[in-house]
Amino acid sequence: MVDIDSTPMLAGNLLFVASYQGRLKALRAADGTPVWEQEISSFLDLAAGFRHVFVVDTSDNVIAYDQQSAEELWRQEGLVRRQLSSPVAIDNYLLVADDDGYLHVLSQSDGSFVGRRKVDGDGVRSPIVVADGVIYVLGNSGSLQALQIEAR
Repeated sequence: MVDIDSTPMLAGNLLFVASYQGRLKALRAADGTPVWEQEISSFLDLAAGFRHVFVVDTSDNVIAYDQQSAEELWRQEGLVRRQLSSPVAIDNYLLVADDDGYLHVLSQSDGSFVGRRKVDGDGVRSPIVVADGVIYVLGNSGSLQALQIEAR
């Protein structure tokens, strides 16, 4: 792999890494043996949840792969060219922010839209942080939002 811009992610016994104009790879954490790979280009960090690995590609598609088999489980194409942040998994949800200042909430199980909230009129480029069930989003204007997802 070349041009690795994302932070490697450990989930269970697998290490996942994505590269720009390259591949998403799963490696056995114990010895680095390749388990599977998918051709996809990404420079953003990955997320994991529900035995899925989530990736945002360079076109801003959000894609879920099965961690063990590399099967594509779902693809959300509704955010194309929105300049998305790295995905973040929390509870049953997957979060991404965009350059228009929206925080998008997707279902981890099927990628459907669950909610959306405008958090900063100047956009969001900083990573989303989750700590103790609180979602922190720093907007480009310097505004820091602390949010929680309310079940309906």
